[in-house]
Amino acid sequence: MKIVPISKEIHREWSYIGLTDYLPTRNDALVPIVIAEITRLISTNPIIFVEETDLGVFSLQGLTPGRNLMVNKKGKWLGDYIPARYRSMPFVLANDSNNKKNEKILCFIDGLNCVAQSFKQKSTKIFKDDKPELSDDMKRVFEFLKSIDQNEKITKKALETIKEANILEDWTISLK
Repeated sequence: MKIVPISKEIHREWSYIGLTDYLPTRNDALVPIVIAEITRLISTNPIIFVEETDLGVFSLQGLTPGRNLMVNKKGKWLGDYIPARYRSMPFVLANDSNNKKNEKILCFIDGLNCVAQSFKQKSTKIFKDDKPELSDDMKRVFEFLKSIDQNEKITKKALETIKEANILEDWTISLK
């Protein structure tokens, strides 16, 4: 799905709704998490470390690739805790390639049908009616995304320390 930067000029009159279900996550056997989430997830989901280019920490949601056992066929979340990455949907922060300061910009995931010029049901404005600034609700979403981003930096630093300490071992899961 395409990530679209939110623009005062283009999205001034647009609104958003939350996800109606978690079907977009149904193929996620793994979800990246941050350290702040571990205590909420540890009682229901295995926490695993995966090293591709960098070491990452994930919640295991399924035992086979492409299958999230935390979501039923109707898209209802079955666990007690929904990972922050999903709770923030359809919004994400992304790097602005035009910005030399490395600041993140507010974006939405196109294709989830949660951000549009108009909705038939009740929706929340992205920007205030009288000024080109984020609505109060959207400011809360932006602050939540910034807290996730800050936690990702803390998590990355912790993972670097774990990697340097060389304390992780590969485990093979066998299903019977």
